Amino acid sequence: MRDQKLHDDSILFLAEELVKRGYNVLADHGSWPLSNQPIAINGYKPDIIAMNSFERCIYEVETSKSYQSRYTVNQLVSFNMKGKEDFTTYLVLTGSEYKLLVGGHFLKAQTITRNMEYVRVAHLDLARSEYQVFT
Repeated sequence: MRDQKLHDDSILFLAEELVKRGYNVLADHGSWPLSNQPIAINGYKPDIIAMNSFERCIYEVETSKSYQSRYTVNQLVSFNMKGKEDFTTYLVLTGSEYKLLVGGHFLKAQTITRNMEYVRVAHLDLARSEYQVFT
Protein backbone atom coordinates (compact mmCIF):
# COMPACT_ATOMS: atom_id res chain seq x y z
CA MET A 1 0.00 0.00 0.00
CA ARG A 2 2.81 2.42 0.92
CA ASP A 3 4.72 1.57 -2.26
CA GLN A 4 1.61 2.17 -4.37
CA LYS A 5 1.15 5.62 -2.80
CA LEU A 6 4.83 6.43 -3.42
CA HIS A 7 4.44 5.27 -7.02
CA ASP A 8 1.27 7.32 -7.61
CA ASP A 9 2.61 10.44 -5.87
CA SER A 10 5.79 10.18 -7.94
CA ILE A 11 3.85 9.99 -11.21
CA LEU A 12 1.83 13.07 -10.30
CA PHE A 13 4.90 15.04 -9.17
CA LEU A 14 6.90 14.16 -12.29
CA ALA A 15 3.98 14.87 -14.63
CA GLU A 16 3.43 18.30 -13.06
CA GLU A 17 7.16 19.09 -13.29
CA LEU A 18 7.22 18.13 -16.96
CA VAL A 19 4.25 20.40 -17.66
CA LYS A 20 6.12 23.26 -15.93
CA ARG A 21 9.06 22.56 -18.27
CA GLY A 22 6.84 22.97 -21.32
CA TYR A 23 6.00 19.37 -22.17
CA ASN A 24 2.65 18.08 -23.34
CA VAL A 25 2.04 15.32 -20.78
CA LEU A 26 -0.07 12.18 -20.82
CA ALA A 27 -0.12 10.55 -17.36
CA ASP A 28 -1.62 7.35 -16.01
CA HIS A 29 -2.86 8.87 -12.76
CA GLY A 30 -6.33 9.12 -11.25
CA SER A 31 -6.24 12.90 -10.93
CA TRP A 32 -4.99 13.46 -14.49
CA PRO A 33 -7.71 14.26 -17.06
CA LEU A 34 -8.97 11.15 -18.85
CA SER A 35 -8.38 12.85 -22.19
CA ASN A 36 -4.67 13.09 -21.29
CA GLN A 37 -4.09 9.44 -20.33
CA PRO A 38 -1.43 7.51 -22.29
CA ILE A 39 -2.39 4.70 -24.62
CA ALA A 40 -0.64 1.34 -24.67
CA ILE A 41 2.64 1.09 -26.53
CA ASN A 42 3.40 -2.38 -27.86
CA GLY A 43 0.86 -3.77 -25.38
CA TYR A 44 2.03 -1.84 -22.28
CA LYS A 45 0.64 1.38 -20.85
CA PRO A 46 3.43 3.73 -19.66
CA ASP A 47 3.09 5.88 -16.55
CA ILE A 48 3.90 9.06 -18.47
CA ILE A 49 4.45 10.15 -22.05
CA ALA A 50 5.93 13.64 -22.40
CA MET A 51 6.50 15.51 -25.66
CA ASN A 52 7.76 18.88 -26.76
CA SER A 53 9.14 20.25 -30.03
CA PHE A 54 12.49 18.52 -29.49
CA GLU A 55 11.86 15.17 -27.86
CA ARG A 56 9.38 12.45 -26.96
CA CYS A 57 9.86 10.56 -23.71
CA ILE A 58 8.32 7.65 -21.87
CA TYR A 59 8.61 7.57 -18.07
CA GLU A 60 8.08 4.33 -16.19
CA VAL A 61 8.07 4.95 -12.42
CA GLU A 62 9.03 2.01 -10.21
CA THR A 63 9.84 1.45 -6.56
CA SER A 64 12.78 -0.57 -5.28
CA LYS A 65 10.39 -3.53 -4.98
CA SER A 66 8.92 -3.40 -8.49
CA TYR A 67 11.64 -2.43 -10.97
CA GLN A 68 13.02 -5.97 -11.29
CA SER A 69 9.67 -7.67 -11.92
CA ARG A 70 9.20 -9.62 -15.14
CA TYR A 71 6.34 -7.27 -16.07
CA THR A 72 8.50 -4.15 -15.69
CA VAL A 73 11.37 -5.67 -17.66
CA ASN A 74 8.94 -6.64 -20.43
CA GLN A 75 7.59 -3.08 -20.44
CA LEU A 76 11.09 -1.67 -20.80
CA VAL A 77 11.92 -4.04 -23.64
CA SER A 78 8.71 -3.00 -25.38
CA PHE A 79 9.33 0.72 -24.84
CA ASN A 80 12.94 0.31 -26.00
CA MET A 81 11.60 -0.95 -29.35
CA LYS A 82 9.57 2.27 -29.57
CA GLY A 83 12.85 4.17 -29.12
CA LYS A 84 13.62 3.38 -32.71
CA GLU A 85 10.88 5.90 -33.49
CA ASP A 86 12.57 8.67 -31.46
CA PHE A 87 11.32 7.90 -27.95
CA THR A 88 13.66 7.82 -24.98
CA THR A 89 12.42 5.81 -22.01
CA TYR A 90 13.32 6.64 -18.43
CA LEU A 91 13.11 3.96 -15.77
CA VAL A 92 12.49 6.22 -12.78
CA LEU A 93 13.40 4.66 -9.44
CA THR A 94 11.52 6.41 -6.69
CA GLY A 95 12.45 6.55 -3.02
CA SER A 96 15.30 7.92 -0.96
CA GLU A 97 18.59 8.02 -2.80
CA TYR A 98 20.39 6.57 0.21
CA LYS A 99 18.16 3.48 0.35
CA LEU A 100 18.47 2.95 -3.40
CA LEU A 101 22.26 3.27 -3.33
CA VAL A 102 22.79 1.06 -0.28
CA GLY A 103 20.50 -1.61 -1.70
CA GLY A 104 22.44 -1.56 -4.97
CA HIS A 105 19.25 -0.78 -6.87
CA PHE A 106 20.88 1.73 -9.24
CA LEU A 107 23.51 -0.79 -10.30
CA LYS A 108 20.89 -3.53 -10.71
CA ALA A 109 18.69 -1.21 -12.77
CA GLN A 110 21.64 -0.28 -14.98
CA THR A 111 22.39 -3.99 -15.45
CA ILE A 112 18.78 -4.70 -16.43
CA THR A 113 18.79 -1.87 -19.00
CA ARG A 114 22.36 -2.42 -20.23
CA ASN A 115 21.32 -3.78 -23.64
CA MET A 116 18.40 -1.39 -24.05
CA GLU A 117 19.75 1.39 -26.25
CA TYR A 118 16.87 3.81 -25.69
CA VAL A 119 16.32 3.29 -21.92
CA ARG A 120 17.94 5.45 -19.24
CA VAL A 121 17.88 5.03 -15.45
CA ALA A 122 16.73 8.00 -13.39
CA HIS A 123 15.90 8.75 -9.77
CA LEU A 124 13.12 10.73 -8.13
CA ASP A 125 13.29 11.63 -4.44
CA LEU A 126 9.93 13.13 -3.51
CA ALA A 127 11.09 14.20 -0.06
CA ARG A 128 13.70 16.45 -1.68
CA SER A 129 11.76 17.20 -4.88
CA GLU A 130 14.82 16.05 -6.86
CA TYR A 131 14.92 14.30 -10.21
CA GLN A 132 18.20 13.04 -11.67
CA VAL A 133 19.10 10.93 -14.72
CA PHE A 134 21.96 8.48 -14.18
CA THR A 135 22.46 6.84 -17.59
